[in-house]
Amino acid sequence: RYLTRQGEERWATISLHTVYDAEGLPMHLEGTCIDATESHQRLQIEREREQERLEKELARNSAQAKSQFLANMSHEIRTPLAAIIGYGETLLDPDLNETEKRSSAETVVRSGRHLLELVNDILDHSKIDANKLDVDVVPVNLPELLDEIRAFFAPRAREKGLDFSIICDYPLPEKIRTDPTRYRQIIINLCGNALKFTENGSISLIIRCDRGAEKLYARVVDTGIGMKPEQLDRLFDPFAQGSTAISRQYGGTGLGLSISRRLAELLGGDIRVSSTYGEGSEFEVCISTGELAQVHFLRDASEFSQRRRAIAMVMAPRLSGRILCAEDNDVNRRLVSLLVGRTGAELVHVSNGAEALERATREHFDLILMDIQMPVMNGRDATLALREAGVNTPVVALTANVMAEDIAEYRLAGCNDHLAKPIDKQRFYDVLARYLALSAETAVGSGHRYSGKVLVAEDNDDNRGLVERMLRRTGAEPLLVTNGEEAVRRALSETVKLVLMDRHMPGMDGVAATLL
Repeated sequence: RYLTRQGEERWATISLHTVYDAEGLPMHLEGTCIDATESHQRLQIEREREQERLEKELARNSAQAKSQFLANMSHEIRTPLAAIIGYGETLLDPDLNETEKRSSAETVVRSGRHLLELVNDILDHSKIDANKLDVDVVPVNLPELLDEIRAFFAPRAREKGLDFSIICDYPLPEKIRTDPTRYRQIIINLCGNALKFTENGSISLIIRCDRGAEKLYARVVDTGIGMKPEQLDRLFDPFAQGSTAISRQYGGTGLGLSISRRLAELLGGDIRVSSTYGEGSEFEVCISTGELAQVHFLRDASEFSQRRRAIAMVMAPRLSGRILCAEDNDVNRRLVSLLVGRTGAELVHVSNGAEALERATREHFDLILMDIQMPVMNGRDATLALREAGVNTPVVALTANVMAEDIAEYRLAGCNDHLAKPIDKQRFYDVLARYLALSAETAVGSGHRYSGKVLVAEDNDDNRGLVERMLRRTGAEPLLVTNGEEAVRRALSETVKLVLMDRHMPGMDGVAATLL
């Protein structure tokens, strides 16, 4: 490329060679210069046209994929909705026997959960598009997590006549640091796909840990229909499925694998896949475990079984106080009434923010449950008005929008806490217990009322939380620590009436701490 004296850009093809004298020494260069401006411009135009063609094709393919996705969604959403409405109506039949009622109720619950999964997939994809998909990394008990997956999938596999097994390649860390909800979502998606596309044989989940690299690997192996190479190439594309025929036969959003790969990346890893058409597929997800230097490693199946935790039954605490619930949806109102009714607290219902404002400014309430999206006046505006009116009653937002910026907005409006919809029973009771007083009936009726500090040394989050709730119900003050060293320090620095010491803890265990 060169510029003429007039400043015009030109292109040329230059060929040079060296001319030597009689003694073989280089004298000068000779060559030709051919103007190639027109051919270069033609080539540039062709490249631009090809790029434009590729962009149009990409846009067309994306539009087709989204159109197919919307068509699939119409079918996918209507299917569980039809079951919910249909079986829900059968529950109104007075001639239904108990077995039929239970079967109908189970179908409604199962279809509702499936519908929630579809909606969550769509919401997660939108968060990925907006780069707002977050993870919450916390300590996770690996044996319990795998037990949950086994309990979830083993019955479903048996229904299809398939073997489902979890194979542990020991040693494995007892605890890792990850987002349990998101990691479970990945594994459930991979195992769910294996279950969907496998008619005969088995599905295996193989777990191993690379201690040096601090990575956990989960490999899902099935004996299903497998995939062709061209299907693998676009497997992780949003809205894409193996083929239109597969979409029609097996359903689904086509978002699960795309979301799972992004989640794996956020958890410090990735997903790899290999497949043989007609023989089966193998997906391997890798995530970061967090630091493993101080983590106890499980050496065999017997030790693994000992470290499993029983799933605690959700118990309603006995509470006293008045609760104002602002909720316009009848179904949600009935659910809140059912949950609050088991605590013994008094509940008052209103159906919009204006009514909540009117009742809360002239009556005393100990807690306000405020739906965010309501007619007349929404929950956010109602909370702002309450704070401006000088009402300091704790307000808990009830909402399906629980992204970080949404929660921050509720806090700015004056909300003290939030509860996500669908309502989690344990979280609901935990929030109520945080703001309401223990019922006097509970203290008297139980026959056991205590005071003083109780030191609880327990590294298991769920067990520690359960013990804390039980102690608070007796009137005792729990002091919570997670290992033996902390237990020794707290026991020496504070006056405690009782120490509840877990035997197996990282670092210093319960036996060593007790001896000190």
